[in-house]
Amino acid sequence: FLDGAHVASGMQINNVMGVTVGPGGYFLNFTKFGVQINGGHEVIMDRTWLGETNFDYQHLAQHTPPNATAIQINGNDHYITSTIVFSSRIGLEVNGAADYVSGVHVWFPWNVATHYTDTMAFHVTGTGNRFEGCYIDGGRAVFTGLSQNIWMNGFECCQGVQEAPGTPHSGIVLVGTNVGPGLEIVHNEFTKKVQHYAAMGADGTYRPYDPSKDNLTVTGTLVSMNTMWDGAVGTRATLALDQTNATTWHFDFCAELLFPVIASVRVNVVAESGVPRAVARPPVGCTVTVVTDVPVTGTITVDVDSSKLSKVHQ
Repeated sequence: FLDGAHVASGMQINNVMGVTVGPGGYFLNFTKFGVQINGGHEVIMDRTWLGETNFDYQHLAQHTPPNATAIQINGNDHYITSTIVFSSRIGLEVNGAADYVSGVHVWFPWNVATHYTDTMAFHVTGTGNRFEGCYIDGGRAVFTGLSQNIWMNGFECCQGVQEAPGTPHSGIVLVGTNVGPGLEIVHNEFTKKVQHYAAMGADGTYRPYDPSKDNLTVTGTLVSMNTMWDGAVGTRATLALDQTNATTWHFDFCAELLFPVIASVRVNVVAESGVPRAVARPPVGCTVTVVTDVPVTGTITVDVDSSKLSKVHQ
């Protein structure tokens, strides 16, 4: 048990290999950080609880915004497992590569984290990291490292207050315009949809993607096979359209895709008669038009993918 008494941080681990924190550690009332890992390799943090305040602290009533980072990794090849963060401005920040995080649950007293512009349950700036079975409880998981990171089998719910103006709601937030390769967000259960923004300002507010200003590239990226209770979005989508004696078929994927771009299109035709030919015109933003050589009565189904192919990701 380490208590910073609101005047000191917790534990700093510098340039070592083979240190284990826990099981059963408890870090409370720290100022800047709870546990900070700098350099080194194979530090293991297991079954530990952390909070810059008590779990029932009333941040809004006391007019005291959160300030600390519970766990900060500034290095490679470290492991954080089965750990709970119950109060902190940033729950877990990963600035390194090849780090492994599993079973980490980040929440906030009374689930009011999104009231503040700069709170993050998870903040990922590095690449080559793996997150499995992690729980975003009413906060944001912000990725500015948009290549070679995997988030799978996770859970998100329970945002307790309206998000601050100019900021995302709870859940996964991708920030940047060069996405991939190797970014995967798969097999998760979310109440809120995954979000994408072009940039994040110094004041903690987020700027949406603007096609007139931003050059967005999405390569070797997969956001798919997730449950999102307020409307699923991803890098892949499918729409079907039934028409009678039609030669032109319009498909609008803007509500289905996380990124408003389409890199590839597949067309399938089910016709009541004849053997019609169908071709997709080049996508315009997140819309596709299919034309047939003869009038068709039937169903055309279109599959699209926002991500370009990558030699390092299939």
